[in-house]
Amino acid sequence: MPIKHVHVNDIMQSEYTYELIEPMGKKFHPDFKPDFSPKEMLSLGVFGGKYMTDCKEEFPKDWFLDAKLCSSRHDPKLNYFGINASSIEIVLLPMAIAFLVVIAIVQLIETCLHCI
Repeated sequence: MPIKHVHVNDIMQSEYTYELIEPMGKKFHPDFKPDFSPKEMLSLGVFGGKYMTDCKEEFPKDWFLDAKLCSSRHDPKLNYFGINASSIEIVLLPMAIAFLVVIAIVQLIETCLHCI
């Protein structure tokens, strides 16, 4: 397979170039067995349609034929289940609460140590 150079200039990467050195969809690690292809994930409205909206030129055009996309914002209605499955709050809120609890415990211990 001839090496193909891909030039990327989007929100995530600027003036970046990489080489495609393997045939598309081939030579993955034997343990890599995804349930969905990128094309299928895009058609299911992955990440509320916001994912991969600024880099279409970098990937095969047919991935985007049935893709549910929204370049302006994350839209939960585009998600296959119609829910906000990629909200940052879902991931970060429990971590932030745990962090605040740890800080409160440390402050309480420090206060108690000063009382002794």
